[in-house]
Amino acid sequence: MWKPDRRTFLKNMAQGSLAASLRLPFQQLPGTILRMPRHFRSKSANPPNEAALHQIKAEPWLKIDDRNVFLKGMAFDRKNNLTVMAAYPGPDPSKGLAGRVDRSILSITPDKQITTLIKQNRYRLVDHVIHKDGRIFIACLSGELLVANPDGSELKPVTSRSNGKPQSPSDLAFDSKGNLYVTDFIGNAANPTGGVVSLVLGLAVS
Repeated sequence: MWKPDRRTFLKNMAQGSLAASLRLPFQQLPGTILRMPRHFRSKSANPPNEAALHQIKAEPWLKIDDRNVFLKGMAFDRKNNLTVMAAYPGPDPSKGLAGRVDRSILSITPDKQITTLIKQNRYRLVDHVIHKDGRIFIACLSGELLVANPDGSELKPVTSRSNGKPQSPSDLAFDSKGNLYVTDFIGNAANPTGGVVSLVLGLAVS
């Protein structure tokens, strides 16, 4: 059997790694003698060991707006309406999510009727969750925790903090007892100062 020398072997391995990183079949790179293994040559995007799994193709359900709207923080209320936070591009469409101040909380009925519950351009809304009593709790990267009635009225801040945290609320979740958990989106990999804060009935405890 023919065996390549060390240099040829390393060259082919490097080309194979490049093909994998570019998601290209090996044979598309000139000069390589490696070939994609037969069991990977499948029309399915799934790997062979998952080919038998039932696949569901995602399809568009509803278009919210013709503009470049960023959607985040989906939750269902007690009437099965879907609520979602929408961040609109504003006058400068090149700005990312962090730079968008025109934000809303939308309610979408099962028959796809859209109602704006909350619309404002002061807070950087980033996530929301619905309490079992219907109140809407909203996290803002600008530092605020807000709460509103089920219809979006009386939007006001939740002022409780524990040792000054959360400083930058990001994600929200309720447990079965109605305690609210808030992630604090601060720090970085080299300075992990963020964490999770628990709020019990509006009072920060840890």
